[in-house]
Amino acid sequence: MTVSSVQGSRRGVTVSDSGDRGDNVVSGSAAGYVVQAKAVHGGVHFHAAPEQSPIPRQLFPPPQGFTNRARELAYLNQFLGRLSVVVLRGQGGVGKTTLALRWLDTVAARFPDGQLYADLALSTGEPVAPEDVLGQFLRALGVPPERVPRGLAERAALYRSVTADK
Repeated sequence: MTVSSVQGSRRGVTVSDSGDRGDNVVSGSAAGYVVQAKAVHGGVHFHAAPEQSPIPRQLFPPPQGFTNRARELAYLNQFLGRLSVVVLRGQGGVGKTTLALRWLDTVAARFPDGQLYADLALSTGEPVAPEDVLGQFLRALGVPPERVPRGLAERAALYRSVTADK
């Protein structure tokens, strides 16, 4: 059996069963991959590698001018690996978002599968529907839009499946 692979060229390398190497010339024009073989039984198929979705990195960068929160950052660090949810609460404007973004920026490497972000309120102040947030997350995790289920329960189940090994 002799097999050659040529890409973007009209010359390739022939490798035979005996290990001999020689030049092989493809007559005519060749574009893409070319396989020459003495006999082919069945089809020859070229499959592209599946397109990889980018790893979601949806967090905003931490604001500049962050100071005097070493105690709070240390406190948050003690929960790494122990809890899956941490809630920061306080009056508006005291720096909860800034603290969260700074802390998450320092621990981002611990989450190599990515970070998801959702604004839970519309510009009108109304809450965003949970199924809409799950739809955003599923698409960010590489689920094609046409495969995102319509209902909340189905989206939640698919989200659990997609993130089960992460």
